[in-house]
Amino acid sequence: MKIKKVLIFLFVILLAVSPLLVSCQNNTKPKKAQTSIERTDEYGRPYIEDNVPDDLDFGGETVTILVREGELYKKEFGVEETDGSILNDSLYLRNSRVEEALNIKIKTLVQTTDAGTYAPFNFNEKVRTAILGGTNDFDVISIYGYYGVALANEGLLKNLVNIPYLDFSKPWWNQDFINEMNINNKLYFVIGDASFSSIYYTFATFYNKDLAKKWYPEVDFYKVVDDGDWTLDYFHQLVKNTYEDKDGSGDKSEGDFFGIGMATASTPLDPLFAAANIPITSKNNEGLPYFTFMSERTIQFFDKMYELLFNNQGVLPGKYTGESIQKMQQKFKNQETIFNIDKLDIVNLLADVDFEYGLLPIPKLDKDQEDYYTCCSDSCSMLCIPITEPSDRLPMVGAMLELLAAESYRTVTPAYFEVIMKYRYLRTNEDARMYDKVLEGVTYNFGVVYSYCLNDIQHIVRDILDQRSKDFVSTYERTIDKAEYNLEQLLEFYMEDNDT
Repeated sequence: MKIKKVLIFLFVILLAVSPLLVSCQNNTKPKKAQTSIERTDEYGRPYIEDNVPDDLDFGGETVTILVREGELYKKEFGVEETDGSILNDSLYLRNSRVEEALNIKIKTLVQTTDAGTYAPFNFNEKVRTAILGGTNDFDVISIYGYYGVALANEGLLKNLVNIPYLDFSKPWWNQDFINEMNINNKLYFVIGDASFSSIYYTFATFYNKDLAKKWYPEVDFYKVVDDGDWTLDYFHQLVKNTYEDKDGSGDKSEGDFFGIGMATASTPLDPLFAAANIPITSKNNEGLPYFTFMSERTIQFFDKMYELLFNNQGVLPGKYTGESIQKMQQKFKNQETIFNIDKLDIVNLLADVDFEYGLLPIPKLDKDQEDYYTCCSDSCSMLCIPITEPSDRLPMVGAMLELLAAESYRTVTPAYFEVIMKYRYLRTNEDARMYDKVLEGVTYNFGVVYSYCLNDIQHIVRDILDQRSKDFVSTYERTIDKAEYNLEQLLEFYMEDNDT
């Protein structure tokens, strides 16, 4: 049985990379195959053609993408050679195919961080300085989502709606993101398959199957999810007695065994907030966002989270720090907790564990909520074009971005996330099905994406819970006036009569 699975796995990998290998060995520019309704790709999905013409030729020009420091961000666009790993080789072959199709060279420029500075702020400042100085050192910017959006309303980014060859109706661009962030036919940054960190950083619930079987022998978690019962209340009751005093202190402490460890930080509060389907902003009839954050549903969510974190014996509450998040990850790896809500990239930390783990959606607010939702970490990469980009280079840049996204959709995403995630790290068909359910539930919201520019409104829940406080309503009231003013200023920018 194991031999059969390995053969199937290797066959799928061969299918994923062989078309690209063939195209890279051919010295002639690849032509698009004739499509028909019946055509499917190697993963059985309908083949979707891009609208980039076959006969584009940019004469060997170099297109430069500015990226952040860190192996993940450099690898998204800057793989220079194959090394035998599926992700690396898929990215390399994707870039090679785009380069050959357009007769260009894709280059990455890594923006280093000055010592003693906070990397996202430093990145923004260097980008700002470069653009205001009129530099043409880079054609595309891969920004840190949460902080980088500020560059748009400073007038430093191009409106992507006007860029030739970009087709945001295609599935390789996240449609929910585009619908939320396109205001008055202006879109300044985008997320899609080209920036695989947006999937890599998606949040889900991981659980230790061995420990779950011991503590909850009667529970079929996949059925609980399918029946719509995977809610905050269900989870609260599930873990409330999942506790052992391991260090012998007689009191609840970090050395003990818990159902789950939860920092009062981005992980896991951001995905739990998204899973509760609480928008910070909604759009009016004119397509303009306005605040809808304060509601009975929001207060209900906050109260449930407070009870789960601080009045549940089976929960180890952490703090609003990266170190606290890492501590919860380590406790899960050490089998000192059963559950962990985290990004999909935690599978790298779990690569060598000797227990089997599974994957579930993030618990929703209540049973009346029909669907399961999640979000991507706000540290994922968003793509944008600097205002200084010469107009005669825009067709080349637009064609490159469109083909990068299209080729990622066809090859990188399925080869890595469907083959590796589903059949290497997640070991059963049920886990693979849950993985699909998680990705189907990824949502974006204008108020969340722009929170940095809206008085950091998204982080109210984090801040209050980190203080072990219940003072949500009054804290919101102290925050909303400035947030409302900032939103007005932001919308004035979007409504300006300009075509940048």
